[in-house]
Amino acid sequence: MELSRAIDAALAVTLASGFIKPVVFVHIDWPDNPVWVHSNTGEIEWNGQIWAGVGDLGSLTIPEEGEGIVPSEARLTIMGDAETALDESARQDVRGRVVSIWVGSTETPGGTDLVGEPLDAFSGTVDVPDYEDLERGLTAAFAIDVATGPGARSGAQIVHSDEDQQARFPGDTLFRRVSHAEKWRTNPPQFPA
Repeated sequence: MELSRAIDAALAVTLASGFIKPVVFVHIDWPDNPVWVHSNTGEIEWNGQIWAGVGDLGSLTIPEEGEGIVPSEARLTIMGDAETALDESARQDVRGRVVSIWVGSTETPGGTDLVGEPLDAFSGTVDVPDYEDLERGLTAAFAIDVATGPGARSGAQIVHSDEDQQARFPGDTLFRRVSHAEKWRTNPPQFPA
């Protein structure tokens, strides 16, 4: 089974050239005030929204993309004055809210002029919000962990059943053998019986 992802032609050319000016878009489905931000400065109008730039006030760590289906986490951090960060972390019930992350490129470094359409890079739900006082009540960091799971991965179409396998390869016994794999691994057949 192959997982593939559609990429805009102009963005693909830019990525292939090796000279990219990256921009990351983050949407958090906040209960009373959805967040639409990007990693550069200034405003970018894209996907029907106005995205505010956080520049150096934000950071993002997303896991490497792999072929496994083990859930992974991203971590978003926004720094600001302590009162705002504490208020935001205290008043919002954010656990389980949807987070979407796109990666793109701009024409100029740190710019707001997009090259093609950004690529859907990661999505998940808010796992654990975290507040950290950095400078004795003056500066604070509000961080959230974003966990993937079945809902987040369903868009990638990784669900494959025995019925799907039989439709493509009639008579295949893959799923019958997989169901016994754990038993054979933990209790291998003994010879002579």
